[in-house]
Amino acid sequence: MRFTRDGLLTAVIVVLALFLGSQVVQLIPSPEEQFGRPFEHHATVGEAVEVRTGTLSVNGVQTSREVEIHGQVAATTAPWLVVDFEWLAKDRPSPYAASEVRLLTPDGRTYGGVGPVPVACFPGQPHITLGCQALIELPADALEGAVLRFPAALNSELDDVVIVDLGIDAARATELAQPAERIQLTGPVEQP
Repeated sequence: MRFTRDGLLTAVIVVLALFLGSQVVQLIPSPEEQFGRPFEHHATVGEAVEVRTGTLSVNGVQTSREVEIHGQVAATTAPWLVVDFEWLAKDRPSPYAASEVRLLTPDGRTYGGVGPVPVACFPGQPHITLGCQALIELPADALEGAVLRFPAALNSELDDVVIVDLGIDAARATELAQPAERIQLTGPVEQP
């Protein structure tokens, strides 16, 4: 069997096309991978994001070694990260569980959950914006480059999720790691 120049060129093109096609197929997520991931909405501080259950925006973060709410004081040697956010329920009364908020670090650590101080964002009525707070205890080295993860509803890891980039660089992380004052938590407050 003899290969002609055109035949050899055709064989090389076919082999190259098969190789490139297999590489492209590996980059495309499988249906199982797609259905096993939440739909992420990325935002920055001050940016409002609409999800299935409402609209959420993070107004800012602050740190303290002591927080107080309803006469209860919680102290820590690591900073408390107090997240100020607004929640606007969409179509029906909808609570926002502040205990569902998680802080994710660039190296893969996760902080948050139910803590010793009860904070909640009570059921908000549609068209009424609530000012709420989330409280996360974390080590100071978790602040730089961290993002916050807000699910759209309780226990909804595979639902709409808002990922908020806090924009904390090394200088801001150093500043936040040295909190000075006790923070008085307010609980949910209707916003004008």
